[in-house]
Amino acid sequence: MSRIGDLYQQNKIIRDTILAKKRMEAITLKKLQKPSDNPFDAARVVINHDILKNIDQYKKNIKFVKPPLEFASHVMDDIFENILSRARYNAIRADGIRMNSEAHAIATEVHLLKKKLLDYVNSTFYGSYVFAGTKVYDQPFTFTYSELKSYNSFGNIYNTEVLSHNALSGTDSIALQTGDVLTFSIGDKNIYIKALKDMTLEDVVNRINTIAAQENIPAVATAVKTEDGYKLFIRSGIPSLPPSQIEFGSILGNPQKEYTVNGETRSDYPQLALPEGKKITVKLKNIKTGDTYTISITAEKDMGLADVKSALDNAFKEKGLNADAIIRKTSDGRNYLSLITGDPDLRFADISDEGGKLVPQDADKSFLIVHNSSGKIVYRGDYTEREILIDDKRTVKANVVIADEVAKIWDMLSTLEAAIISKAEPFAVTKSSAELDDVVLNAGDKFSFQFDDNTIEIKADSDMTLEDLVTEINKRLTEMGLEAKAELQPLTASKFYLKLSSKNPEKAVSNIKVEDSAGNDKTDSFMGGFSYTTSSSDFISYAIRQIDEIMQSFNRVRERTGADLEFIEYTEDKLAEKEVNISEETDKLENAKLEETLAQMSRYEAIYQMNLLLLSKRSKLSLLDFMR
Repeated sequence: MSRIGDLYQQNKIIRDTILAKKRMEAITLKKLQKPSDNPFDAARVVINHDILKNIDQYKKNIKFVKPPLEFASHVMDDIFENILSRARYNAIRADGIRMNSEAHAIATEVHLLKKKLLDYVNSTFYGSYVFAGTKVYDQPFTFTYSELKSYNSFGNIYNTEVLSHNALSGTDSIALQTGDVLTFSIGDKNIYIKALKDMTLEDVVNRINTIAAQENIPAVATAVKTEDGYKLFIRSGIPSLPPSQIEFGSILGNPQKEYTVNGETRSDYPQLALPEGKKITVKLKNIKTGDTYTISITAEKDMGLADVKSALDNAFKEKGLNADAIIRKTSDGRNYLSLITGDPDLRFADISDEGGKLVPQDADKSFLIVHNSSGKIVYRGDYTEREILIDDKRTVKANVVIADEVAKIWDMLSTLEAAIISKAEPFAVTKSSAELDDVVLNAGDKFSFQFDDNTIEIKADSDMTLEDLVTEINKRLTEMGLEAKAELQPLTASKFYLKLSSKNPEKAVSNIKVEDSAGNDKTDSFMGGFSYTTSSSDFISYAIRQIDEIMQSFNRVRERTGADLEFIEYTEDKLAEKEVNISEETDKLENAKLEETLAQMSRYEAIYQMNLLLLSKRSKLSLLDFMR
């Protein structure tokens, strides 16, 4: 009977377990209906699904980062070939020329290289600037001819992090007493808390974060442990919208409403640049047309440095002026306001700050005026390099920051352009500037210089202004038929350098001398004396050395980007291979093949039927007894 019993048990297992499972597999095409079917395979399937999910995310990351990096790499290749290599070729060509017209042609091409560089570095990829750091929607590079720098500098622009002034012994300490109010704003959104009962610091943090989540306010509150104890810390998620209009309550705050912002304690939060009711006025002049423009900003409320920048930008835009206000950093990391123009004829003429903090009232100078006749490139992006994970261990740079390299290339091209021009037109220029109606020669003074073998003398019968002197020099040069000229090189809208230049690269201005009526030498006191540029070979050689150094440093950036792209492609292949292997393994563990399942069902069905036949021959019991 034991043999019959074993067959009976075996058939019951086949019928109730194996065949039932195989029938379900055939219906669902899934091997694992529940974890207990095969705990090891079920665990492996869960792990594999997590791996495949991560692979999918890595592939999305690669899809996000690879196209803009490839585009940036192509742009850098163009800069190397079409800017740096071409500049070096022109520098070598210019070093051996003798024809004045040819020098001018090469200098013109170098100047056009600067414009082409500006186009390259402001390249966009699907609407995003590729060389702007993280400020991808703002044009990163601006060309400027005139610049004003605020005399005062500031420690902070956007104060996005605020720490309560008073500290508590713990997060469970009372932060707001019954009836206390804590409030602050992020832009036009407000968080307002009134304590209906005593609230601990932890309660306050939770309440702020709950309100911020419900109202979609970009603010996060935490309790921070400092040397003094626990303080309430509030951070804005938007740099240009710092927490403002802050009231911390009676325990966290104090009567002076002081807050610690980025390590500085102050009550004029945010750091003031233009107090309420005060005014800043900027005047510009078009030196070509003589048109003047006045921009006035009156503070309706206390304005920080960023507020003043925004107001000036809007005013420039309304008047259609090619001018910008930007915030730049000093060498020690402080911020100052810079006003720039992108029009060679547009100059800042004057600026006044009535009661503001941009211009100190006790200073001799208000804004520092800077001007480069060859123009200047200004970077308005940031230096943040975004990193993105593309496999379990490795990150790559999601953007390329080349601001320092671009500044070096721009300066090199300016040096090369000036050197080639000086080869075409050797010149001498005063070290200081003056206004057109400033008296530069007194009655009886004599101004003289050498040009080739000729001596040009101007004797002042009466006081002569700078404009008078330039007119008289050019008149004398024309009379003598000499290939030289005197001109005014602008510093600001009203101040100019005196420049004497040659139209023939083989001849140069030299031996400039200014004497008073008694014959005393006063050359050095005449507008600071003169700087001479009579031979440009050294300058061109210097420019070539600059180009070689820049090519090396720029190549290092290209190599880093190229290495990242190579690793991305390598990782893409590995991820694809890994995805196939994991997917196949998961498929084998998780999914059933209909043909195999049906074959197994047939085999077990045959065993089942054979066992039934054996049992029917050996047992007197009815078959129905075994099938119950």
